[in-house]
Amino acid sequence: QSIFQHIFKHQITELILENSDQDSWIILSQQYTENVYARILTFFENLTHLSIVKSSSISGYPPLSIRGLPSTIFFSSILTKLDINVESINDCFHLLDGRLKQLTTFIVQIESIDNNSRTVHNTKLDNIGVLYSLFGVIDERFDSLLQDDIFTNTLNLLTNSADNSSSLVDPILDRFCIDILPRIHYNVKHLILESTSMGRIFLTGTFPHVTRLHVFNFGQHIALNYFANESSVQHIFKHQITELILENSDQYDKTILLKEYTQNIYAPILTFFENLIHLSIVESSLIRKYPPLSICNLSPTTFFSSILTKLCINVESINDCLYLLDGRLKQLTTLIIQIGYIDNDSSIIHNTNDLPNLKCFSLTCYNQTDAYDTQLIPILRRMTYLEKLTLYIRIHSRATFVDGDLIPFKYDFFIQIAKAFPSLKDFCIINVTSPLWNFDSYTADRIDSHSYIEYPNLTSLNVKYVDNYYIEQFLLDTKTYAPHLTEIKVYFNKLKTVTENFTRDATRYNCRNIKQLIFEKTMNYPKELYLYFPSLVV
Repeated sequence: QSIFQHIFKHQITELILENSDQDSWIILSQQYTENVYARILTFFENLTHLSIVKSSSISGYPPLSIRGLPSTIFFSSILTKLDINVESINDCFHLLDGRLKQLTTFIVQIESIDNNSRTVHNTKLDNIGVLYSLFGVIDERFDSLLQDDIFTNTLNLLTNSADNSSSLVDPILDRFCIDILPRIHYNVKHLILESTSMGRIFLTGTFPHVTRLHVFNFGQHIALNYFANESSVQHIFKHQITELILENSDQYDKTILLKEYTQNIYAPILTFFENLIHLSIVESSLIRKYPPLSICNLSPTTFFSSILTKLCINVESINDCLYLLDGRLKQLTTLIIQIGYIDNDSSIIHNTNDLPNLKCFSLTCYNQTDAYDTQLIPILRRMTYLEKLTLYIRIHSRATFVDGDLIPFKYDFFIQIAKAFPSLKDFCIINVTSPLWNFDSYTADRIDSHSYIEYPNLTSLNVKYVDNYYIEQFLLDTKTYAPHLTEIKVYFNKLKTVTENFTRDATRYNCRNIKQLIFEKTMNYPKELYLYFPSLVV
């Protein structure tokens, strides 16, 4: 309601406030933060610079305190500079938890630095920037906080470039390798890094607790140099890593022999990483397609694991998918694959046993296939305890819907639809199975035991591909009230049957406002039809 709203709200981009409120024990810091500081960022919609400094008339103003408050408090997607006093080191960390993503300049005065501060938990925190800027700058107490395992358990040693796949620039990487990593390596559990800097980073310490590794720009040279018993990081990779994500930057072309690539690159991963339970190999943003896994006709011990539970990988064909499910990965609970092609040419006899451990299955194939029923259905039937299914496939040469069933829609289903979608305007129903199995004629009392359904906003109804029962249900005035229904898409003979050759009184009322009937083809309609649909636009 401010008289200056039009100026403050939309024009001000830089704001300097000299706060003259004296800090005292009677002021609740968090309440002051919510009522005063948080409102500033909400009200000044274009604010990019905010400085709150002490007035010369006081000894100190109430500090910002956001610990324990929602991340939407004191939030801005455009603020680039902030100068403010905060209550504790935790408030400093919370300001860096992602709520001020565009911040480039941060000037802060902290009331207290407590060694027991342990509330940093947001993995979006740019801990790399904080470590580089503040480690060894303030004092040993501050350094001990920066070394805390809550703050250092995940390290993303990549630049913030568009593709997020480049290593830190040399001066920054030098400082991390010389000064910082040797002091925090013991706490690191999750490392995100670029392949060319991997060797240097792991030489800075023993990293005894690293279990998760995410490598960008992975390729043959990395597998051959690091995923081998002679590797300098053998002790870490072989026994510690349980989760491995590789962003493969090897571009697939005709010069690559897939069987050879599989045996030299993919298969050794499961052999070398003895405790690996999660493996994801995804495409780098630098390429279009990496060499897919191809294990057809290779030994069952190739790409074998008795402990792997999650696999995400591209494979060459549907046969490779079948081989992955032949028992070589018995503990697999999640399988996410992209298949190059699915065809009917397989003459190989595969294991057809059930897959009781598989809970999540995702399959993507961008090339068209006509082998859905012959290849995919048998695989899905083996997944007896599946909880989550994702299929992205392009099917051709098929006349029926995928996974069509013979289950009819019961009347209660339409009651639920009407309640759930009161604003429904266009309704298309496809179901050729009637809930009434034995009947020869249409009688008005057939469904009288059910309640009345109202569709107050329905204007268009498509019942071309349904059993006659559903057409009758919508046209009977004792069953459905649709005062604004003006269009019906239906087969002529079906409508003729349900309305008893356009003479049935029980369905006449709901036809009074119909302006357009869309049949399967143009024809000369009988006079009775026009009398039955008096609002019909010819």
